[in-house]
Amino acid sequence: GIHRFFASQYTICKNLKVSYMPYSVIMKVALLSGPRCMSKVANFFGTLSDALLLLHQTGVCAVYVIFISNNLKDLLKRPYTNLNVPVEYYMLCLLPALLLIVSVPNMKKMARITLLSNCATLVSVIIIIAVLSPNLPDISLRHKTGTVFDSALAFGIMLFALSAMGVILTVEKHMKEPKQMVAYFGTLNVSLVAILIVYTLIGFIG
Repeated sequence: GIHRFFASQYTICKNLKVSYMPYSVIMKVALLSGPRCMSKVANFFGTLSDALLLLHQTGVCAVYVIFISNNLKDLLKRPYTNLNVPVEYYMLCLLPALLLIVSVPNMKKMARITLLSNCATLVSVIIIIAVLSPNLPDISLRHKTGTVFDSALAFGIMLFALSAMGVILTVEKHMKEPKQMVAYFGTLNVSLVAILIVYTLIGFIG
């Protein structure tokens, strides 16, 4: 689906002789290029694309902030520290650092920060696997499939895993070789395979 989106984007940009368009404009132009009945709702769906993208990114960022704050609270709430600070205060303390990170205008500098965070994530996953692996229950005792009621949670996890989709066009725009984004062994495929492996391991361990 993502590759189909990029193929459609390239076709639209080529027809209009432009190098880049944001999501909402791509949606609008695609509908205007289609059947006449769809052109009537082009503006609406263009605006809807921006609204859904904003909602998605806001939700993802909120989850990140809550996750980091809860982990900091658990880390500092030890018998020898005797700290009992509400999680909201941890969120407030994180705010200046997060605002500084998201205010970085240079994509090359942002890439270094992202590399550092990815390395930290990889180390964390390795530690989690090392700690949990010796105590895994027998595989025959596990549920091989979920229930219908787990669908919402699974869908949310998939959206969280694909949170980078909101900025992927901007990243491609600033790449030295934009075509490497959708190559067979390009940025997109390698990233998604890495995410798939990590989520599969975490899901298997539970």
